[in-house]
Formats: sequence, C-alpha cells, structure tokens
Amino acid sequence: MNRTVLTGVVCLVLFVSLWLIASSSVDTDAVKTPAAQAGEEWGKPVEGVQVRLRADKKVWKAGELPIVKADVRNTGQRDIYLPYSHFQAELEVDGSSYRHTGPSNILRPDHGPYVRHREDIEIYLYLRSWTAVNNLRQELRLKPGRNMIRVAFYAELDNGQRIRVVSNPVEIEIQANLKWIDEEFGDKLFDIGDVVRFDWDKQIFELTRPAAMDLLGKQRGLHRKFVLIDGKKIIYEGNLVSTSSSIAYLGPAIVFENLDGIKPPLFKIDNGYPEQIARSDPDLRFLERLKKALQQADMLGEIDVSNPPPPIENVTHGWFGKKDGLRGLIEIFPETFRLRRQVRMHIHLTGARNFDENHVFDVNATLVSKDGKSKLSTKKIFPYHGAGWKNVYVLEMSPWGTKGDLKNKNVKPGNAKLTVEVLIKKVLDEHAKTYSDPIDNVKTDAINVFIQPVRAISNPIEIQPGTQAH
Repeated sequence: MNRTVLTGVVCLVLFVSLWLIASSSVDTDAVKTPAAQAGEEWGKPVEGVQVRLRADKKVWKAGELPIVKADVRNTGQRDIYLPYSHFQAELEVDGSSYRHTGPSNILRPDHGPYVRHREDIEIYLYLRSWTAVNNLRQELRLKPGRNMIRVAFYAELDNGQRIRVVSNPVEIEIQANLKWIDEEFGDKLFDIGDVVRFDWDKQIFELTRPAAMDLLGKQRGLHRKFVLIDGKKIIYEGNLVSTSSSIAYLGPAIVFENLDGIKPPLFKIDNGYPEQIARSDPDLRFLERLKKALQQADMLGEIDVSNPPPPIENVTHGWFGKKDGLRGLIEIFPETFRLRRQVRMHIHLTGARNFDENHVFDVNATLVSKDGKSKLSTKKIFPYHGAGWKNVYVLEMSPWGTKGDLKNKNVKPGNAKLTVEVLIKKVLDEHAKTYSDPIDNVKTDAINVFIQPVRAISNPIEIQPGTQAH
C-alpha cells in the first residue's frame, strides 16, 4: 500500500472517530434524561416538562429534618429553562401551599445553556423556611403521622412565558413519640399527631376535632387511668376523670366537663382531682422531658381561652332497648351531618354479657329526609369487644358521597330522621364472613337531625324530649 493511500485511510479513520465522539456528545442531556423506573412516578407533563418527587426514606423520627428530592426533565421539543433550586418551588403539604422564605433574586429559572434535565434538587422541609401562600405568618408544620407532599416548580419557555409544573405526590411519616395510652386495655387514646397545640403554662391542649370526638367516646365511666409515654418509656401516669366522680385522684388529671369552662376540642390537665384537695408534689405535668418532646414536635403555643375554637357539640339519645337485654345509647355530632362529609356517631352498648368474641354487632343506620323522598342507609359489622368503653363503637358513614356528585339527588339540606338498629349475630364462618340470624337486637326511635349544606351553617340540631346535649 503506497503512502498516499495509507494516509487517506488514516485520515478517514480519524474523521469517523471524531464524528462518532462528537455525535455522542451532541445531546448528552437527552441521553441522561431520567427515565421512570418501576414504581417511580412523574407528575403530569406541561409543555413536555415533568417533575418527580422522591424521599430517601418514608419514616422520619421526631426532631429529624425531613428531606425530599426532585428531578425535573424536559421530554418535549421546545427549549425550556428549567428550575435548579428549591427556592423556585412551591410546597404542598396535605393540600396547603407554602412558599420558601429564601432570597427572591433566584426565584426565576437559570438562563444559562438549555438543559434537558435537573436531578437531585434537595428540598429541606425546615419548618421556618416555608410560609403559607395565603398567610405569611403561618409556617410549615409537619404533623406527626402521615403527611402527603407535592412540589410545584416554575419553568420558562423560550418566549419568556412561565409554566407551573406539579410533581407526583409522596407520603412521608413523622413518628409520633408521645402517646397517651389506656392503662387497662393498652389502646391509644390519642398521640402527638392528634394535638394541634399545647399551652405549657396553662396545661391546656387542643386536639383535632376527630381526635377530640374519639376521646369523648372513651369517657364513659367516672375514671380511667392512662400513661403518657415517650417511645417506650413512661413519662407519667394520670387519670381521665368525670366531674361526677366523688373519689379523689393524685397526679395529672384530664377532667371532662371541666369546671373552668374548657370545652372540647380543648382539654385541661389538672394537678390531681379535685385539684383543690388532691394536689400532687412534685407536679409531674411540668417535667422537662415532656416539654422537650413537645418542642421537638413544634407543638408549644399559647391558647387564648377567651377566644377558643368552636366547641364540639355532642347530643345523646337513649337508652333504647329492653331493661334485661341489649341496650344502646346513640351519641351524634351535629357538625358532621353535612353534605359530602362523613357523618359520625358513637354507639354505646350494654347488656351483652352472654356474648363473646364469637359474636358480632351488625349495625344498620338509615337517614330519611323529612319529606320522605330520599332514604340513605349504611351497614357495618363490628366484632364484639368485651366490657367497658370497648363497647363504644364509632360509626362513620358517607351516605351521600364525599367527592363529586351526590349519590342521591333528592338529598337536600334540612331536617331528616336517623334510625339506628344493632343486631347481635353469631359468627358461623369467620373467613367467609357468614353469620347467624339475629339473636338479639336494639333499635332507636327516629332521631331528628339537621343536614347542613356543604358550607356549614349554624342551625342547631333538633333535640327531642328526653335527650341530653353536652
């Protein structure tokens, strides 16, 4: 082979090599654009831009700083400036939106070279770094328990138009390290995730309304012991006490029907019951270990008792049934009788002494509008729980649907009648969920209730003679 031909071959090889190298690096970003892996979700695309949110771990200890990471990619054909920092994000936690309080000069996307993706944008869920979009004084607060998180970024098109791109939802859990436990049964009464705020000096705390309703359902009887634990260690032992009790108790006491006018969802912890004659020394309510745990959960805050949250009204009806047989009392919560909201009632049963865990309570609730045009029913099977407050059954139902259109177009706000029937049946086959014919039953009279529209109104429930409002 002559020198000219050899030189040509070498040049051709070099040219092809350089062309291959160049072509492989023309759009490295496109090559590296993250692809959705199995089990990983991206948010809906906007102009080809998508955001994926992910968490390195799902469960975080109380006091830890949760971190989530976001990836942004452009799968479209247009050149788009992509965001590169959490400062350019809006955070959504359980439906509430927050903006970062960081510097405003980098809120716009990067106007450097166009890129096809950004990876591992870290978003620190530091409480005081995020404030509510509609209320700058409201800081981000991750409640103990489950929190559903999404993030929205703003990207910028080549014509200067900004687009908002929302990620997939990600759920993280903040461990609840404070729990109030029933000492006898070992069941949770409530935990730090149910607490809205805790006034340390007044020893008054506010529960979420569902948690407060739960606790009201567990107050039957004059006295119940509880333990407050931090993880697995006991902070102190206390008592749930009714003001009807004539027995004195030492130690922290959560008193129902508090004589200071504190009404649910607010509760007050006294230093003994009655506090005037049964004060404990030392006062266990102010242990530093408890205060530190409340601080870590960001729960400490002043509660103005002169401007309390709306009190929870609960109305009881009963007792119904035979004196020598099954008897029932129905406790309803008028604020929950609202279109597209879950109706809540507590069913208190007694007189079931001849039954055991081989029996169930078949509960049927029917809601009929006053004009009789609509009839909505729900049914639920409860296992037999035994004696004590365990025979209080929480029935929640959505007879009209919670989302979208109502199931029954005849349902209108206004007066209606509620009837509840409880049947005791024997379990024939637990796996097949088959039961015997009713062995005993109790049925309420028709109870007058008021169905509120989607937006709450202040009409009180109609109270029949012989009922008691709390």
